[in-house]
Amino acid sequence: MRADSFNSTRRGRRAASLLSGARVARAGSRQRSSDQALSAADQAASVVDQLSSDSDHAAALEGRRASRLEQQRADLEQRASDADQEAADCDVRAGAPQTGVQKAASRRSRLLRRGATADRVSAASGRVAAAARRASNDEARGQTSIDRDSSGARRDAVADDRDELASEVDRRLLVGPEGLGERQDRALERASVAAGREDAARDRRDAAGARARQCIHEAYLAIEDAREAERELDGQQSVDDERLDEVRRALPGVVDRGELSLNFQPLYDLGEDCITGFEALVRWTSPELGFIGPDDFIPLAEESGEIVPIGDWVLREAVAQLATWRGLLPGRNLTMAVNVAPEQMLVTSFVDRVGEILERAGVPAHALTLEITERTLVRDAPALRCAMERLRQHGVLLSVDDFGTGFSSLGRLSTFPLDELKIDRIFVAGLGDDPRQRGLVAGIISMSAALDLDVVAEGIETDQQREILAGLGCHKGQGYLMSRPLSAEAIVPLLLPLHTVLSAAA
Repeated sequence: MRADSFNSTRRGRRAASLLSGARVARAGSRQRSSDQALSAADQAASVVDQLSSDSDHAAALEGRRASRLEQQRADLEQRASDADQEAADCDVRAGAPQTGVQKAASRRSRLLRRGATADRVSAASGRVAAAARRASNDEARGQTSIDRDSSGARRDAVADDRDELASEVDRRLLVGPEGLGERQDRALERASVAAGREDAARDRRDAAGARARQCIHEAYLAIEDAREAERELDGQQSVDDERLDEVRRALPGVVDRGELSLNFQPLYDLGEDCITGFEALVRWTSPELGFIGPDDFIPLAEESGEIVPIGDWVLREAVAQLATWRGLLPGRNLTMAVNVAPEQMLVTSFVDRVGEILERAGVPAHALTLEITERTLVRDAPALRCAMERLRQHGVLLSVDDFGTGFSSLGRLSTFPLDELKIDRIFVAGLGDDPRQRGLVAGIISMSAALDLDVVAEGIETDQQREILAGLGCHKGQGYLMSRPLSAEAIVPLLLPLHTVLSAAA
């Protein structure tokens, strides 16, 4: 019986532990899944059922033992009663020997003692059973009982707990801990949003792929266009190279063959809108190659050295033409500007040649302006500076052509013997649109005045540009607005009004 009670106690402990685990599972169902909670509840119910069965079995065994003890006690009492009856019968019989009475009394006493012993055994058994029940109740937190009634109550309590746990699990499965259903809905919603984002990302990837394929296609087309353009450029370059070779071969003797000519672009006083001078521009027309622009043959002439005879011819013809026009307008101090290359100025006899041409034409030195480029000044050769000094001593004026396209500065220009500065057309072209360009031109004019340099503007093509330049203090200019470069014959009509005015005044 003690072994059975001990086993019941162990099962009670296990049941209590499992029930506690079920309650913990129920309390911690936020982190556990509902399947685990159900499994724990089923295990707890199974153990409770097993415990109830064990309790019933122990109660049955205890009942059978108690019944046997009760039967033994009843037998002993019956035997004691029989002994009493026998003693009474002995008392009635007078003639019964004393020894028989004593024997019967002794037997009755033994029987009574044996009955008392049975009663004590029964009572002890009852106490042992009660102690086992109390121990089991203490171990199972008062939830397990050995007797049949206590086992039934425990079974009912365990069943109630199991039902409550199942109901709780069902409820939490349906509604969830703290809104598990809402969390599931939110999870589904987030999953839907994630799916939508994935679809959007897939769409973006598809679009990016389409754009990439389109870009690749366009790149292939661009490559084909570039190759075609390269082939055309190669063909054009081949033609240009062939033409340059032809020009290079045709340059020697161009002066002797009489293929060069001069055009003249008038210089105007922007305030009075009248001609004050001209710039000589060389042109080449070849019988074989046709018209050849100065940008095509001048660099080749400088490279080959042909620029020296060409420059000498230009200077001679320009001074001679100036003498003619000055004779036509004796009251006008017309001037002539001629571009010279550094290769010409580095020739030892160049300064003397200039003086000889002026003297032969009867033109004063101050009526001739020699224009040199910024790149010429960058070279700063001692011979070049010496030539410039000697020209100034003869009275010839020196001008910097296309200022702003080279690498010199006004501070550097102050170290050279210069008289004039020509603002390149790239600065003049933006005067009407870009305020910064206007400020730049104003600065050039202001610093030129500080260096005592006259300023001539090139490339004037609009009235607005001319008005702005005049307002900034630039008094001379040239451009298509006033006149294109013209031949000597075409210049005469421009001079006739001046001739008429001067004749009338005389």
